[in-house]
Amino acid sequence: MTFAAGVGEGAQSRRDSYTLHLIASGQRLTPKTLLLEGKLLAPGERLDTVCAMDVEAIPAQDQVLAVIVPDLFHATQTFFHEHIANIHPGRTVVVHLSSNSNRALTDVPVLEVPLVPRWPAHRSGLAGKLAGFANNIGTSRLNHQDRQRIASFFKEHGVTHLLAEFATSGVLILPVAERLRLPLTVLSHGWDINILGEGRVWRSRYAKLFGSHAQLAAVCEFLRGRMVRIGASAEKISLIPCAVDAGSFEPVLHGPEPARVVMVCRLIEQKGPLQGLRAFALAHRERPELTLDIVGNGPLNAALLSEIDQLQIGPAVRFHGDLAHRDTLKVVARSHIFIQHCMTLPGKGIESQAISLLEAMGHGLVPIVTRHGGMADHVTNGERGWLVEEGDEAMMARQIVAMADDPVRRQQLGVAARDYVLKFFSRATIYPAMRRTLGLR
Repeated sequence: MTFAAGVGEGAQSRRDSYTLHLIASGQRLTPKTLLLEGKLLAPGERLDTVCAMDVEAIPAQDQVLAVIVPDLFHATQTFFHEHIANIHPGRTVVVHLSSNSNRALTDVPVLEVPLVPRWPAHRSGLAGKLAGFANNIGTSRLNHQDRQRIASFFKEHGVTHLLAEFATSGVLILPVAERLRLPLTVLSHGWDINILGEGRVWRSRYAKLFGSHAQLAAVCEFLRGRMVRIGASAEKISLIPCAVDAGSFEPVLHGPEPARVVMVCRLIEQKGPLQGLRAFALAHRERPELTLDIVGNGPLNAALLSEIDQLQIGPAVRFHGDLAHRDTLKVVARSHIFIQHCMTLPGKGIESQAISLLEAMGHGLVPIVTRHGGMADHVTNGERGWLVEEGDEAMMARQIVAMADDPVRRQQLGVAARDYVLKFFSRATIYPAMRRTLGLR
């Protein structure tokens, strides 16, 4: 509970729209009670006589969002750029937590905070383990100098609200947020919970984050369940999917021409590109007119190219490698069927929101994907696509053939898939909800 305070003519003469409050003696500031008046509290300092401004009393034009984000030098991290541009346009700054000192690809004010491992990661044996342990400590918390730099950056830009992309970023920024009494929202995307959250070290770090005043959020229902499983309170977790701009996509028309299949993913084991390729090869034997476009790059590059040669389907497959996002969407827009054969593998993570899948559905493609993670939240079998079990390449092939043979049915499923994305993932739906969660207006 806060009490209105008569603190003298000087304070009352400040901006009329600001409401000053006196925090009740002994009360802990919550994320709703904002930034102390240019004052950085020392650890343990009492709040019984500190004057604070109410977050909700700050005019919208004076609210400033800071996004704390890792590795913003990847052009493929489209959801980061979407958030920076669209959550609070023109009133957003960035704290960039870079793992290799590369600078952020953004045109908003940015503070670079390198988190570079100090010891070579390629060492073997005991030396390698010790180096990994030291690097983990050195890159999983901010030193005093970095915390001070960030606090000064926030003060310089009048930051009033914080959004941490990934729980790992939330752990890093939490001490600064608590010291400055800034409301913090932490948005988990997948690997931070599905991989790191399975380990003892990060799970203990997340316990402090989950127990703090930070607002937690997940990009899908599946991920929210995983967060609860490792200790977060379900009541504290908001559901904030990443937006997909399907309204700007020209919907695909499914006609009698040969169907084009597309696969868009990072070429790693968990995404199942080899399984997807083999499923296409089985379908291609039945329908030689089928073609496959592959967009993506990764450690399985060479293995995928070798598999294409062994399966003797080279003329039917076009391998694009990495493409800019707009060029990826062009490939998707001229396709009809989207495939992804994600696999659940130890220590490899689980697909959460599956942005590539949603973008394909937003174009009106028919998705044929595995019953895996968050993908099963989006695809209703026989209504807006098809689900197959992990590892069942033959069933994926049969569904590809069935859809290739039936453009009328393909059109029905594609329309349903697009309608789903337009209804639940449009910018007009997502960003107002996101601003409400963050406390922005």
